[in-house]
Amino acid sequence: MNNTGTSNRLASNVLAILTLSLILGSSNTLACSCVGITLEGDFQGSDVVFAGKVLRIDEIEDERQVKWDEIEIRTVEVEFEVTNTWKGEDERDRTIVTEFYTSACGYPFEIGDSYVVFADTRKAMRLEDSGELEYLKTGWCSANEELDNTSQTEALIEKLEMLMSEMQEETTEEKEADIKEHEE
Repeated sequence: MNNTGTSNRLASNVLAILTLSLILGSSNTLACSCVGITLEGDFQGSDVVFAGKVLRIDEIEDERQVKWDEIEIRTVEVEFEVTNTWKGEDERDRTIVTEFYTSACGYPFEIGDSYVVFADTRKAMRLEDSGELEYLKTGWCSANEELDNTSQTEALIEKLEMLMSEMQEETTEEKEADIKEHEE
């Protein structure tokens, strides 16, 4: 058996597959790159952190579309039935926005599945009346996680509970310090 010939064919096949993938995927490829995602950092930096089940996913055709260098990126609106909230207002249903493609940093939510979602508040100008539109946005570079009833999910929930408690303690300490400062 000739190992060199087999290795060369394997290398050629891998190169051909990679080249074909780049050619076929190039129209939607923006090369999402995420650096330094941590649960703690994303918790602190997010406006809303919740768990919920995906009820619907609809493509967006309004001001919430993302534009990069005048290229309009497809985005979707994802509606959740909220089961737990660790940060932000406690609401029964919540709608967030993400890019359609993971290559554009969109998160691949699936209808019927449950997730922990980290989202930020974004603003856009409404086209029809130049008013301001506010919405929640998330993506691949957030610490979003599918909930699958494993020990990993349980550990994630415990960590979020701990982060929420720490945030509440910090808020209480800040309020007490403000009260003390005003008394002096």
